[in-house]
Amino acid sequence: MVILFLLAAVIPSTAGAAELTVSAEVSESYEDNVIGLTADNPNVGVASSGGGGMTMGGMNLKGGMNSIPGSGGGAAGGTRSAGDFTTGLYADIGWDHDMTDATGLLILASVEHKAYKTYSEFDFTIGTLSAGVTHQFPEGVTGRVTARLSGKDFDGTLRDSTAYGVTASLRERLSAKLWMKETLDFEQNNSRSSIYDYTGASAGVKAGYDLSEQQTLSAGYSYLLRDFKDSAPAFKLTSQVASLHWNLDLNDYWSVLAGYDHEWADSTIPNTATTNNIYTIGLRYEY
Repeated sequence: MVILFLLAAVIPSTAGAAELTVSAEVSESYEDNVIGLTADNPNVGVASSGGGGMTMGGMNLKGGMNSIPGSGGGAAGGTRSAGDFTTGLYADIGWDHDMTDATGLLILASVEHKAYKTYSEFDFTIGTLSAGVTHQFPEGVTGRVTARLSGKDFDGTLRDSTAYGVTASLRERLSAKLWMKETLDFEQNNSRSSIYDYTGASAGVKAGYDLSEQQTLSAGYSYLLRDFKDSAPAFKLTSQVASLHWNLDLNDYWSVLAGYDHEWADSTIPNTATTNNIYTIGLRYEY
């Protein structure tokens, strides 16, 4: 949380041309088959600011490279399924500055934490500082390009890392109630041990429909690739996620979230394909 307060102290106050934003989220999830390799998949979850495709986490392995979680299904390998409950926490503080009528500068600091009830070896905390430019195009199209630097804590293990990346996104308002969003992300992750280093790429598309002024229903698909060149043996990890999320605004500040994600994970190592169903409820505050 320290980075949030430091950012708040150094951000300038520009009347009329800048806006300070704060948001926080808490969520509870159940996964029917925890996949250690993708426990921090940023494309899973209902959080619009945190895990729902906006952040790129590190990686989780149980027992090192020679014991891959999810080999045939389940967090401990083997053929059994391993369900677990998780708690997710997210907070950010940002400064949104209007450079022109159509272009804005966004600086954001965020902290994300995920804790498993049983498989605590997959717990992580990620702090991120990012800066980006948003531009309003004609015909209801918004584009954004953001660069970021992250520090990742995996309980003091060799997986602890720093990472930098860039995200580009487009959002189109197709009608008064229908919108779409496309996202591309690239990341370089450098860990305390090079066997956990990877280069990552992610692409996703999401469509949303405003059921009312307070309710939104969205569906999406994402594809994540992480390439571990320095591991022994070297391998590539893929994760595909199909999602269905619902959001209800209780008032100007509070929202209730619910979602379902189905994940297909695989790697270039034989017999590691597996799936996971994630059910999530959450509460978000925005100011």
